[in-house]
Formats: sequence, structure tokens, C-alpha cells
Amino acid sequence: MAEEVAARGAALHGGLLASLPHPAARVSHSTKRLKAYTMWNITACLYFFARRPRGWSKNLFCNSVGIFASYRTASADAHRDFVRRAGYPEPVYVLGDAVVHFLPCVFLGAHLVRHRAFVRPQHGALSLLGQLFFAYSQAGKLDCGDIYVPHDVTYAWAAAALGQLLAPALANNLIRRNWGRAAAVC
Repeated sequence: MAEEVAARGAALHGGLLASLPHPAARVSHSTKRLKAYTMWNITACLYFFARRPRGWSKNLFCNSVGIFASYRTASADAHRDFVRRAGYPEPVYVLGDAVVHFLPCVFLGAHLVRHRAFVRPQHGALSLLGQLFFAYSQAGKLDCGDIYVPHDVTYAWAAAALGQLLAPALANNLIRRNWGRAAAVC
């Protein structure tokens, strides 16, 4: 019993740690794109699907939903700036945006549903703490406009918190095939 509890704790913390950025990226100005929280999440997702470490999918799902919600919210008033920063034509940007922000939610959500892996609210809370750690370690404040583009920070963080904290309810309702409640969470 104690071994199982220790294994669960290690898996929970391992998934959280994988979603945290390396502090060395803060001092290197040539890695500005790597400072984006999405890149760290994508790297952790790719590692998860390549190696299948136990327990990572729940944290990564919450993290991906939070990133998707906050990025879509920040993009509402700064879309042109995000497109300009990316340096790609708008159709290419929109496709890339869907690939790096929406597809991790879909693939990780499908993985959770397929394996009937219910997500605890603590996964969402720990993922939110990881995003807060990222903001302070990379930007030194909650306003990450220096890393991305200037945007409405209050609404972006509200969306991130709601995304992270409601992701467990979304996943669990999808697993139970309770489509109405899953749609209500969205």
C-alpha cells in the first residue's frame, strides 16, 4: 500500500516537474521562443507520447487546457501582434496555433478517456502552480508580455486558472460520457 502511494506521488510530481521550464532559458536571450510556456508543454507532451511515463497525462491535460484557454484569451486582443511575432502568413499561423495549443488537449483528453483515467482537482491546482512558477521564473512577474506580446494579463490569467481548475471536471465528464456536463464545463 505504501509503495503504491509513493509511486502515485512520484508520478504526480514527475508530470508537474516535466511541465516546468529549465531556469537556464531565462538567462539566454537567443532562446526567446523556447521561453514560451507552450514549447515546454509540447516538449513534455511529446516525451509523454514517446515514453508513456506513468501519471503524466493528467497534469499535462490540465496544463494544456490552461494554456489553450489563456492563449485564446490573450489572442483576443493581440492576435495581429502574435501573428507578426511568429513571422508566418496568417493561415500558417492559425494552423500552427491549432497544432500547438489545441491538439495537445485533444490527444491527451482522448488518452484519458481511452484509459478511463479520472483526473483529480489537485492535478489542475498543481498545473496552475507550474504555470505561475513559469511566469515568475521567466518574466519575473505575472505579466508575460515581454515573452509573448503585450496583452490583457488579468483576463489571460483568469482563463488560465479556469482552464487548469476545470480541466479535471471536463475530463471526468468525458470519461463518464456525460456530454451535457462536459459541454457545460467548456
